[in-house]
Amino acid sequence: MVLFGDGPPKRWKRAQPDSFLVDSGTACLMDFKVARFLRRKAEAGKYERYARRFEDVLVENSQWAHVEIGPSAGLFLFQTFGGDGRFPVCFGLGDEQEPVCLVIDMLPR
Repeated sequence: MVLFGDGPPKRWKRAQPDSFLVDSGTACLMDFKVARFLRRKAEAGKYERYARRFEDVLVENSQWAHVEIGPSAGLFLFQTFGGDGRFPVCFGLGDEQEPVCLVIDMLPR
């Protein structure tokens, strides 16, 4: 669960897209800025150093890791407990319909 605010969710809403696929037993959460940065590195053929770093960090930390990409950017890598598959994602919404949390169902579909 990723928390964005205080208090319990009042209702649940499926994220868009409402799930993601994993075929490596590892998932990642990042914002658009980091995704765009890594995509540009991949397109320029300069992604390999990041991939090695991600692998090394997961070996050191076992189930999850926070990886700094820059001074104000990072991502979270984590092992999916069910291995490979499709993982549903939902937002918990607060009183004002603002996101208070993000939940990933770790049992693959």
